Amino acid sequence: MYRQLKTDYENETKSPFTDNLTGIFNHGFFQIALELEVKRSKRHGTPFTLALIDIDSFDSYNRMHGHVEGDSMLKEIARLIKENIRETDVPARYSGDVYALFLTKSETGRAIETLERIREAVAMQRGGEITVSIGLGLLPRRCRKQGRPYQ
Repeated sequence: MYRQLKTDYENETKSPFTDNLTGIFNHGFFQIALELEVKRSKRHGTPFTLALIDIDSFDSYNRMHGHVEGDSMLKEIARLIKENIRETDVPARYSGDVYALFLTKSETGRAIETLERIREAVAMQRGGEITVSIGLGLLPRRCRKQGRPYQ
């Protein structure tokens, strides 16, 4: 499904669907994919998690080490995110030092495990100098068929 969406996005916008620096999806493509995932989740009652991943103190890091090193770190974190998610999950560079990620058909417990893996992988890089903060939201809040919260 996303393969066709990528083609349609490029044809409509006349621009690529990936971020030039990191190689993951860009903000515009992510918005389109997210809208489709919300509709799918509502229709079928399947959960998905939306996460925002923010690099802690990125501006300070950039000032101290320079923009070339900052760009290198942005690429490295994008790589770590991709290595720690499933092929069906959608990572994107949301803005400067913020990544967005939606985890398809992912209930809270599994999403937290995945996001913790990402957080730990980042913390292990560069001698622990880099950390990330991650916020998440789950849709839908209740399982449509059982009428109970997702676990």
